[in-house]
Amino acid sequence: MLDEFLWWFPSDTETLVVAQGPFEITEPLGEADVPLDAQLRVWLTAELGRQQLFGRKILLAVEGSRHFRAPSGFGVMPYEGCNIILFEESLGGLFESLKEHATRVKNIQEHVVIIFEEKREHDIWTIFLVQLRPNLLLCATDKAYLKELLSRIDHGANQRALPPNLPEWEYVDTGQQFWAIRHYDKTRAKFDPSSPLAKGKNHIDVADNKAVGLVFSFDPRRSKMAKVKHLSENENADKIVAAWWTPSSETGPFRKVKPSVGLLKPGVVQVEVDVTDPETATDFFFVLFGALGHGIYL
Repeated sequence: MLDEFLWWFPSDTETLVVAQGPFEITEPLGEADVPLDAQLRVWLTAELGRQQLFGRKILLAVEGSRHFRAPSGFGVMPYEGCNIILFEESLGGLFESLKEHATRVKNIQEHVVIIFEEKREHDIWTIFLVQLRPNLLLCATDKAYLKELLSRIDHGANQRALPPNLPEWEYVDTGQQFWAIRHYDKTRAKFDPSSPLAKGKNHIDVADNKAVGLVFSFDPRRSKMAKVKHLSENENADKIVAAWWTPSSETGPFRKVKPSVGLLKPGVVQVEVDVTDPETATDFFFVLFGALGHGIYL
């Protein structure tokens, strides 16, 4: 199933985030610190956070995204992407019922699309929902990305997203419950404050102009250690990564992250964080998702 989805995502998709179920859609987490797995599940289903979907069981949730950019003010970095959500059971008439709450409904690539518009801080976010199969929903943040994805679904594609020859695939454990991969897009780095390829300082205050990509894996059923591997051709990559993941002060926003950083092999730096403590898990989540292109401006 996942391999099929990789052929659906546009070929220049930069980040892939995966949560393997089963798990249920839950209400927003609020301000409390919660376990890392709960935060990952909520992230991948947040745009489906309509009351009618709470309690539905998900077998697989996959996000593909690209073209990350800074928000107009505070909040999450806007991006082009789509979440593909595979439910355990048919949604029945639920998709039709969502039309009653939509901003508008239209056809895109001969598919019925339910559209919601929401103001988040200073930006307007547009969310596009498509029911592709009785138990399969698409949830996109950008019309152009959705159109390309639907075209690839209906007519096929010559190249899949994040092709198997990328070096990141050697280091990601796809058997974990949660995992992610990002292959940095050099062509758009100057527009992306989350990319270490950006010249000068970005929002993480760390630059690595020889960075290739990163992978993440975590499975709370097996271990409380979350692992990230940073791939880079920079001979000082271990020092750069340590600066990226280590809090700059004991009072900073990510002070609870106490990573173990080491050179796994030339060109690959591994970061391990024990996320048993919910506060540590929350801080780690913010750093991780900033690294994946989903930074939050506070």
